[in-house]
Amino acid sequence: MRKMKILPLVLISSSMLFSACNKSDKPCNTSTEITNNGHLVDISMLQTAAPQFLDSLNKYPMLQVAQIRTGDGNVRMDCNVYHQGVRMFFTTYGLLKSPNSSQVSVVGNNVTDFNLNIALQPSITGLQAVDTTKNEIAFGVNCIDYTLGVIDLNSILGQSGVDYKLVWHVGSSTGGMFAYIDAQTGAVLYSFKGIILD
Repeated sequence: MRKMKILPLVLISSSMLFSACNKSDKPCNTSTEITNNGHLVDISMLQTAAPQFLDSLNKYPMLQVAQIRTGDGNVRMDCNVYHQGVRMFFTTYGLLKSPNSSQVSVVGNNVTDFNLNIALQPSITGLQAVDTTKNEIAFGVNCIDYTLGVIDLNSILGQSGVDYKLVWHVGSSTGGMFAYIDAQTGAVLYSFKGIILD
């Protein structure tokens, strides 16, 4: 079976934020905010490979394409989901088209019915969240990305029920290390220190 070809991935999954990697042995002082201003990969190939996907993107402008994979006639598109300009870290959305078929399968969760019951305006800035995270995680030479979003804290902690929190996701631009900082209180809700590059 031929291996799937993966187009350049910039951002995917509940915690993964990627950008250019610092190749120097000196600490990186750059912190970049990731927003929903456009797709993260070139979607032009969908015009011929899966035009149905473009229909869905037009119907659901809250979708941000993070990855397109092709192989053996299959086309899969994975998306980040936004609500009122805020990333919904607890949900994903994808579409899958099989070869010789005009039908499209949905992979992921609902993208329109969010009953959050929380304010979506942060009380602390992303850069304040970055400073807090630096006290929690030693990023070494890694650059830092940060994104405003919503998590289900109970799901992350393996607890029952739903506990939505507005957070700043602050992480290494090369993946791995990250923290969720409460965007209202500045508290560290969860952190993963991963592998440090130094």
